[in-house]
Amino acid sequence: MKKLTYILSAFMILTACQKENGVNLLPEGKYPLIISSVQMMDDVQTRVSENTTNGMSSQWDGGEEITVQLSGTMDDGTSYTAEGKYTLNDDKQPLIPVIEKELYWHSTNNGIVTAWYSNVAASDNTITLGSQAGGLAYVLKAQPQNVTFNTSTTLTFSHQLAKIRVLITGTANIENATIKVKGHTQGTINCGTITRREDTKGWITMKRSSYSNGTICYEANVIPYTEYMLYKSAFQVITQNGETTTIDLDAGVNVSEKGKIHTITLTVNNRP
Repeated sequence: MKKLTYILSAFMILTACQKENGVNLLPEGKYPLIISSVQMMDDVQTRVSENTTNGMSSQWDGGEEITVQLSGTMDDGTSYTAEGKYTLNDDKQPLIPVIEKELYWHSTNNGIVTAWYSNVAASDNTITLGSQAGGLAYVLKAQPQNVTFNTSTTLTFSHQLAKIRVLITGTANIENATIKVKGHTQGTINCGTITRREDTKGWITMKRSSYSNGTICYEANVIPYTEYMLYKSAFQVITQNGETTTIDLDAGVNVSEKGKIHTITLTVNNRP
């Protein structure tokens, strides 16, 4: 999956600032962090979805809400962390701060900016991955960047989930089948970092995808970790007539790398 790049610029007018000990003091709620433009590597479009040609990369559709965090120090040396939310525009013009969730600079000292996005996160930071038949789950994170006040910075977003892609062969009619993959169905997200919930390992319903290059497959995004191995009872196929088949893999597939696509071919034949 491709990395997504945001260019964040902080342009502030300092004429109304007071000075103490040679350092600008910023009135509270006066100088917002402005995200002036959006770029994504190699794509012309900016909601996250899969590239319609082959599904090997992701794109922003517009309308997504991202969370941005700014951390820094005040003039007396005390630290602060502020969080705001922005929505993406279809035409990639400056992002719009969410009303009453705007993000402001607290001092003119350097700050650390990071950002993250998820379309499956609840208000308590729980992410739910169990049903993706209607659309893939996404968690994206930008690594922290040091930002100088009144300058611009570039943040590069990367996928925090891994993709499982299943190609089906065989004699069974899977036109309206349900395909499930074994994985953790819930986790928690903290500043874009995922922690899986150990008690939620179960079946994740996959999305049937059809791409313009002719690829028809089933896909799901899952939480990667070192011990995540697809092997025994890795997949479940429920055909249109209700027959359920659990499928083992001949060799284990290690799903430990964020942002990686794992393509697996399953053979599903009609039962004798």
